Amino acid sequence: MKRSGTINTIHELAAQGKSIREIARTVGIARNTVRRYLRGKPEAVPRPKRGSALEPYKAQIHHWVQQDHLYNCETMLQRLREQGYSGKGTILRDFVRPLRPRNVGHQPVMRYETKAGEQMQYDWGEFV
Repeated sequence: MKRSGTINTIHELAAQGKSIREIARTVGIARNTVRRYLRGKPEAVPRPKRGSALEPYKAQIHHWVQQDHLYNCETMLQRLREQGYSGKGTILRDFVRPLRPRNVGHQPVMRYETKAGEQMQYDWGEFV
């Protein structure tokens, strides 16, 4: 669909008595497009909604989340591919995100204090 300014220009030129060919040349669009806009506003045809590639697998995903407490989408994607799923991981992550409990993996850490020399702590990490 053309911008409203272009559509207004088409109608203004037609009101001035210009031919469809002249309007098309002036505006820089095809003559059939000019005719279509002069006949009336083109109706936008709504596209039919497509089904999700994930739809046949949603029950299985719900089972994994609720029964097996599986929240790792990469593992789910591998399992779904074995069952014939051909979609991408993004749609899977978007579907699983609201199913996850908010506090998974975020347990508070209990800090403790000791007197000097009572206990030693060492970080086994490597310096890079």
